[in-house]
Amino acid sequence: MMITNNDHDETKETALIFDFEKEILKKDCFTFSVTTSQNSGEKMTKFSHNFQVVFVLWNIIKAGIGDPVSDQLTTWALQHPGQPPFCTDSNGIPYPSLIATLAIGPDGPPLLQDRSLIERTTSFNRERIPERAAHALGFGAHGTFTVTHDVSRYTKAKFLNGVGKTTPIFLRFSGTIGDLGFPDTLRDSRGFAIKFYTEEGNFDMVGNQLEIFGVRDAILFHDMIRSRKRNAQTGLIDPMTSWDFNQLRPEVTHHLLKSFSDISTPGNLRMINGSGVHTFQLVNERNEAIFCKFHFISHQKFELMSNAQTIKLAGSDPSYYRRDLYNAIARKQYPRWTMALQVATAAQAESYRWDYLDITKNWRVEDFPLIPVGILELNRNVRDFYSESEQVAMSPANLVPGIEPSADRMLHARMFSYADAQRYRVGPNGNQLPINKPLNQVASYERDGPMCFGANGDGGPNYFPNSFNGPIINPAAKQKPFHVNGDVVRADTRDADNFSQAKLFVEKDLTPDARHRLVTNLAGSLKKITPELRELVYRHNFDPVSPSFGMEVRLAVQTALKTPDPVVQPRT
Repeated sequence: MMITNNDHDETKETALIFDFEKEILKKDCFTFSVTTSQNSGEKMTKFSHNFQVVFVLWNIIKAGIGDPVSDQLTTWALQHPGQPPFCTDSNGIPYPSLIATLAIGPDGPPLLQDRSLIERTTSFNRERIPERAAHALGFGAHGTFTVTHDVSRYTKAKFLNGVGKTTPIFLRFSGTIGDLGFPDTLRDSRGFAIKFYTEEGNFDMVGNQLEIFGVRDAILFHDMIRSRKRNAQTGLIDPMTSWDFNQLRPEVTHHLLKSFSDISTPGNLRMINGSGVHTFQLVNERNEAIFCKFHFISHQKFELMSNAQTIKLAGSDPSYYRRDLYNAIARKQYPRWTMALQVATAAQAESYRWDYLDITKNWRVEDFPLIPVGILELNRNVRDFYSESEQVAMSPANLVPGIEPSADRMLHARMFSYADAQRYRVGPNGNQLPINKPLNQVASYERDGPMCFGANGDGGPNYFPNSFNGPIINPAAKQKPFHVNGDVVRADTRDADNFSQAKLFVEKDLTPDARHRLVTNLAGSLKKITPELRELVYRHNFDPVSPSFGMEVRLAVQTALKTPDPVVQPRT
């Protein structure tokens, strides 16, 4: 039995490409002198590559695409001229072939010794890490944060002090409900998460577009998300499950109304605002504390995308928002946001008309005005989507000195759960990945683990205390003590004030036209559930806002039931 590796097939393929190019040369406006020789295989390969680059570029110029997304690979080829490198595996060993498996004859079985096949197959099988349980559908970009206003009276955080100081950042937009591949224009309460690479370590503001959340208690977080995701049996989005959860937990009503309002269907994501959602505690150099909320106000004028347009784009361009952001940055139309604070002393917070820690409610701006801090700008696209947008790992636990958690129970739970989820997704050494690696020196006693790389302690002691000049505690990182007093109980907050801010939103914040669109949007979803469940939703979520609002929703549903649903047109 003779075993051969038919590499001559690749030579034939090169010759075929070359012949094809000669035919193209005859027909196009190029004039080339083409010469061949019997030992010109390497020259032909080089010519083939260079010709293809020039030919594609020429045709794109002629076609006038001018779209950075569409031109991405052409641009890359233009930036990397000359002979392409020889293809290797992850060990740097050259591949003997990329088109033919090592096998017994042309039709026989492949051999296990073909490490090229094994390497490429096993790599492909492991290309994806587990997607996020929430906020799986996401994309981001790099940028800068520049301080424009002095806030040293509130916080000692170095990246927020010193007018003109610039800090690199990475911002990831995401959908809360959709999984990978889900259309990004469909209605959703979106994530707005920022990693600040500060001189004191990474500060993660893992926020949302909406400044409120649906539930107060973290034990309900997972159920709220599951109720909005795919049905466990059918694998399809099921409005019955989400509306059932909504009517059983009426504290979601305020968040629900905002999710179905114009806010959740922007013309693009450069227009949306961001919020830290939670109440945080700022501490200054004098160890004085003040409560705060973080906001990011878009400089781009908000424009509404109609329901019809969101549905159309879901079929024709399901990644429309991602494409828009990439193209805007590539064209140097850098989006900007003003970072602002709302601040409240302990006395102001405790006497506020709503619970200042309740994330189903916001701090009204008429009560606590926005205080500008700086400008956030996105000005650089990712070089690789997977290693940056997918592998970026953020956690609300990543707080730098001068920014501390409040007693918000949801914040405390997220501080654990997000870091834990990232360890599951990217591993215990995920912070060593370039997108997550802090800019300042890491001096840690945590070592080893899967996929560990780098100095790994650089030979120093791996225990504390020690007598061998290992890392010591930084006094500046000391946190402010706080007092806690109360009984240990399980307190269900279902029947707390769930509707006063929802009523303000409907009656004060919305114009008559915006209110009409909200009611229409609600009706478009409610028509898809059973009459029995609809009646429970009316009674538990909308009638308590106001009887007139509940009646508006009922009438809108009656109209919606007579109207056929729009059809999503697939891409052609």
